[in-house]
Amino acid sequence: TGLKRYGNVSRDVVDALIALYDAEIAELDYNLNLFFEGIGELGLKGNTIIIIMADSGEEFYEHGSFKHGRTLYQEDVHVPLLIYYPKRLEPKIVKDPVSTLDIFPTVLDMVGIEVPGSVDGFSLAPLIENNGSYEREFVKSELFGLPEYETRKQTAIIQNEWKLIEVEPETETIPSGLYNLNTDPKEQKNLYNIFPEKRKLLQKYITKNS
Repeated sequence: TGLKRYGNVSRDVVDALIALYDAEIAELDYNLNLFFEGIGELGLKGNTIIIIMADSGEEFYEHGSFKHGRTLYQEDVHVPLLIYYPKRLEPKIVKDPVSTLDIFPTVLDMVGIEVPGSVDGFSLAPLIENNGSYEREFVKSELFGLPEYETRKQTAIIQNEWKLIEVEPETETIPSGLYNLNTDPKEQKNLYNIFPEKRKLLQKYITKNS
């Protein structure tokens, strides 16, 4: 998985940073509760689409780095996405990989507006409602321009249980990688050179826009 950018960092330091982040999450939960109470007092809770998502995850030394926006490992790109619309949706957990590009067409679908063909993304409504079809063949994440890391572009492709990360150019601390998220969800075993055919298959999706 590459070298540790910050060298050897003690577990105590990592745990302290995680505790600070947990405090931020607790504050957010408190304020979200105030928001939900306000929506309820206005009588809008049962007829309002509420979507909560994060713009990124946070790295806590899983791959030798901290903060976010530096890599495309799961700790950075696997973010919360909650969709609340009791008028149409029952409580459910969806484990399929999806894209934030799908949020806008999902909202249009739920309010009965036809999704224009020019809109990127696919509605998640069929997937949420009845395990229906989800038209996305793969999920892509992109990260551009990290001069302090000497990388110009990083691209991640997820298809089923497989994930490819292409780094241009590779560095000692951020290499390209291929991972099986079912058997290796923390992306610790790089299979990039072990399964070249799978790597080449996923590389074909890098230039596609979906």
